[in-house]
Amino acid sequence: MKRPAGVTVLGIVALVNCVGTLALCVMMALRSDLLYVRTGYGPNRLAIADVFGPHAGYAALVLLCIGVLIGWVGYGLLTLRPWARRTLFVTLVSIALMTVVAMGWGVHYAEWGVVASGVPKIGLYLGLCWYLRRPTVSLAFEGGGGEGRTAEQ
Repeated sequence: MKRPAGVTVLGIVALVNCVGTLALCVMMALRSDLLYVRTGYGPNRLAIADVFGPHAGYAALVLLCIGVLIGWVGYGLLTLRPWARRTLFVTLVSIALMTVVAMGWGVHYAEWGVVASGVPKIGLYLGLCWYLRRPTVSLAFEGGGGEGRTAEQ
């Protein structure tokens, strides 16, 4: 079976994100000002390194691990590995749940931008979950595709 076009798009997006994350990792390792200086507008702006707090020295290592995992899943999607579909599905559900928690925080602290941006995010995550569960997509991962597969894979 041919790889569904949506799976190809998801795989390519994952690989592009991998490259971007690895570039960010290199910038953090080189202590780029871009990552340590507060930028943007409004009272809630912060530098990327601020997210890591006192562990900012480990931020590059964390991003390296995340980048490698994103690339691994992207490769798995493009080669129709069943574990990649399951991994992406679980990740999307987890992110959707975390977004609901963030929206609850936004309601509690009257940060309506967080709530408003959470609604389309949840829609996107659930839409992708629905797509990954479609019979044609499931069939492609269950044995219909996978260029380069061998009998033991």
